[in-house]
Amino acid sequence: MKKPYFRTALALFATVTAFLFVSCASMPKATVEQKSRMFWTIEGTDKNGNPSKVHILGTIHVGDERLYPLPEEAMKAWASSTRLAGEISTEDIDNLQNEITSLMIVSAATAKGRKVTDFLTEEQKQAAIKCLGEPMVKQMEKFEPWVLNTMVSNFAYSDSGLSAEKGVDMYLMADARKNGRKWEGLDTLQTQLDIIVFGDYDTQLTMLKDVLDDIAEPEDVYDYINRLYNAYLAGSTKDVALLETEEAEESVEKAGFYEQYYKQLIPERNKKWAKTIKQWLWEGGETFIFAGCAHFSGDQSVFVYLKENGVTDEIISE
Repeated sequence: MKKPYFRTALALFATVTAFLFVSCASMPKATVEQKSRMFWTIEGTDKNGNPSKVHILGTIHVGDERLYPLPEEAMKAWASSTRLAGEISTEDIDNLQNEITSLMIVSAATAKGRKVTDFLTEEQKQAAIKCLGEPMVKQMEKFEPWVLNTMVSNFAYSDSGLSAEKGVDMYLMADARKNGRKWEGLDTLQTQLDIIVFGDYDTQLTMLKDVLDDIAEPEDVYDYINRLYNAYLAGSTKDVALLETEEAEESVEKAGFYEQYYKQLIPERNKKWAKTIKQWLWEGGETFIFAGCAHFSGDQSVFVYLKENGVTDEIISE
């Protein structure tokens, strides 16, 4: 089973903002404390020698009532923080649909008259139809494969009983909008779009076929989703990391380009996020970050790169 696409739907969401980083060579080591489920506080010192904090809530982008209420410590930090940051900024979320529409227009031309469904097996076609319905599949088949892949991946977990509407990110963003608060982005919009439109036509077609093959065996998909969701509910970064490693290894065995896709999806972004966190600690104040839990798990997590950047002495592993 090639799971990265389901993790993209479950553990990732967003877009990106660019940051300029100043030298923080003299910045004292910060301390990391795990307070509750997927929630950490990094305490440091700003450029003026005053205390500074960055709170991190690792999220999952689908859910059910078992997620709530969110940890009390996290919600107190959410209320007191002067800077909020998600994977994608308020402005980029508002612009995302227009950007996707523009990319689809380009995609229709780039497809050069090819129909995605002409390259699928009957089983794969039926899997797509099961998710989207035949009229929608016919509309999507004239674009490059990434368009149908994005649509199918977003619907693939719906039968598992989880919904995007109950995801942690949606909850926090709704709360921020309700209270007139905006949030910054850890990524730029282009970073997210490059992940969505990864690879050429043939690469995208292989990725789509793998997803459709998974959907044709739903019990395997649901098993993975439930394992990931239960690991999140238990607050186990270790178990999330094991699932992440499992899917990355399976993908690399299938095709070499998956390795580059994974690097673009997780570690390359984590490196940038660690530099951003270092900058925010240096600037001072209290920051609250909400982003996919996969970014804070494993041997290429944000915490690993924070240590490499000299921000902390700790790597979160449990």
